Amino acid sequence: MPPVGNAPLSPRRTLEGRSLARRYAAMVAEQLGDPPAYDAIADWYADYVTGAAAAFTARAGEALRRVLGRGHGVCWDVACGTCVYADRIRQLGWIPIGTDISIAQLRRAATQMPVAVADATRLVVQPGSVAAVASVLCHTDVDDYAAVCRAAATALVAGGRFAHVGVHPCFCGAFVDRSNSEHLITTPGYWRRDRRFDAWSPTGVRAQVGAPISRSVI
Repeated sequence: MPPVGNAPLSPRRTLEGRSLARRYAAMVAEQLGDPPAYDAIADWYADYVTGAAAAFTARAGEALRRVLGRGHGVCWDVACGTCVYADRIRQLGWIPIGTDISIAQLRRAATQMPVAVADATRLVVQPGSVAAVASVLCHTDVDDYAAVCRAAATALVAGGRFAHVGVHPCFCGAFVDRSNSEHLITTPGYWRRDRRFDAWSPTGVRAQVGAPISRSVI
């Protein structure tokens, strides 16, 4: 049995992700140590992105449509979470597959597309085997996004597409005062380069994964 995240898997093996998730879940959990933060909020997050944050999800989906475009072949959704964008990818003609380290989220995702438990920074498909890679709003959830990009580049066939959808830091994070949704204020904390655990909103994702609510972010 190959270790997840180390030995590449063929697209066919990856498309059997439901089985892989069950077989490798314990192994990946042991490798990762502490459970992924999203495991504890998987159900809340699935409801959030289709409920309170549905308008934002729709805008992100439209951005994905524009940067990914129509095509055919396998599209690897990196850090897919609950796979809220699977239908959008499928509507564009692609065959979506997904990976994530959150087993709880993948239980939701597995009802929508083939998935596998894997670290986004590690190549889990054969090099040069997927026609497209989609990275949607995950760049702030990983410690080494450059490694994610390298894995994506290696996975792509020659001339394949890498679709990145992300929010610029000036619009999100602990340093942005979002108390008035019509006027976002970027505070001097924007220039801090240390890792942050505080948050402005008591109802957003950051607060759900343990960020203390703070109004003093300078």
